[in-house]
Amino acid sequence: GIAAVEHRRAERTPIVDVDAVERGDIGWAEVADRILALEQTLLDQRLAEERSKREALELRLQELEAQEASSAATLPGNSLATQAARFPRFLPDESDPGAPGVVDRVDYARSGYLGGSDPLGLHLAWALRREGLRFLAPPLIANETVYAAATALGETAAAGKLFALDAASGSLHWEVAEYFDAGTGLQRSLQGMAASAALSPDGGILCIGQGLDLDRDARLVGLDTRSGETLWTIGSEFHFMGGPSIEGHLLVAGAGAVEGLSGLPAIAPGEVIGARVDTGEVLWRYPVIDPESAPVLSRGIAFIGSGENGHAVLALRTEADSVLAEQAIPREIWRSYLPSPVVGALALRGDTLIAVCSFSERAFATRPGQTVVVGLDRGTGSILWSRELQAGCAGGMAVRGGLGVVALRDGTVLGMDMDAEGQELWRVALDTGAEVASPPALTDSHAYIASVDGALFVLSTAPEGSTPAEGRILERHKLEGASGDGLSLLISAPVVGNGRLWVSGDTAGLVCMQSGEER
Repeated sequence: GIAAVEHRRAERTPIVDVDAVERGDIGWAEVADRILALEQTLLDQRLAEERSKREALELRLQELEAQEASSAATLPGNSLATQAARFPRFLPDESDPGAPGVVDRVDYARSGYLGGSDPLGLHLAWALRREGLRFLAPPLIANETVYAAATALGETAAAGKLFALDAASGSLHWEVAEYFDAGTGLQRSLQGMAASAALSPDGGILCIGQGLDLDRDARLVGLDTRSGETLWTIGSEFHFMGGPSIEGHLLVAGAGAVEGLSGLPAIAPGEVIGARVDTGEVLWRYPVIDPESAPVLSRGIAFIGSGENGHAVLALRTEADSVLAEQAIPREIWRSYLPSPVVGALALRGDTLIAVCSFSERAFATRPGQTVVVGLDRGTGSILWSRELQAGCAGGMAVRGGLGVVALRDGTVLGMDMDAEGQELWRVALDTGAEVASPPALTDSHAYIASVDGALFVLSTAPEGSTPAEGRILERHKLEGASGDGLSLLISAPVVGNGRLWVSGDTAGLVCMQSGEER
């Protein structure tokens, strides 16, 4: 409230009558409400000013781009075809820069849906649990294989292990606890992992980042999916808490700030890295504050969220440093500031980027706060719409068709109309009272949500007037192995498809459930 108080002091108008407070006519709760209301007014004014400045800047940029296009058309060797011949990889305007890889929650809609029949009447198919291992990272499912990361939390450091298993039976293909660090020439133990993995378009390379909140000097590793053998490593002085994204031969990943318990960066704030997925060759690094949301990589442009102390979404060109330097083109295309840290992965629907912003992104959040869901124009970064929700959020949104579903920390699940600027369609309160710290999986007619105490919910998302009604809880299950003490941290978003569901949790392990009778 300091800014609000200073604002009123400058205007020489009191926020409240001090005598009325001393008499007890006005309580401290009302004083706090008035300060918060004034803070909101000041914030709205600043946002309006920033919006006006941004609109004026966008108009000016459009004028300059039109002038540049008119001039460039007359210059030899400056056509798009000529540029494409000179720089065939990762050209932003290229119509087909390369096939996408498999990314966090399947695709950039972040639906977590692989296709096929929805899993209903869920029963346990198989589970992977190891003594002392905690499954903090979400599983990646592709080519009938599940890739999962586990962490052993030690007193001074966390060690990691990677698994590849048959998606249907759970039979083990391989597991690795070490990787070859090309930078040092040494065999090293994997660090703890909470980030999602990504898969190259040909399915041959598994890419995953290492490190937890307090870790530094982490590595992004590329592994042969057939054997788990290390193909390459990329080092950073930070840690990788968000999954990478892949398009063609290009990989983009964010390495986030190393934060203390205060939430302030202990060292430099973070960076975004562009590299070749086939060789691990680093093409560029760009400083960004705490870029721990999994990026969207589309048509040669990388979109990524800035988290703690950053509060923004950025669009970055992805050509190598040498290419941009030759043409004197900046890497950053636009940056749009938001009211709070971006949590979870950005989602993309058409030309609209969807960001979820909240101060409650951490598993044990100490800062309460509301959540704001924002739709941004992917071309300009302009805010198209925003919706404020009543509780904090620790994960992003899942989108399927015109429906977006987000789960809040207080156990509220909301369905939002993506064709009506995020207007609320329905809401459901999960009946166990447990917190939710991960995004849902979303099919054409069902949503799947996991809570931190190891409960798994199946919701109907059918249109109004149908049976069952929209937003209704159809099933609830307790995952075996979850501690049930509220500390099991079931933070993984489920992945569903072909009558099965996969989810990983802290003490619950890696779990596969399927439709029908228990095996």
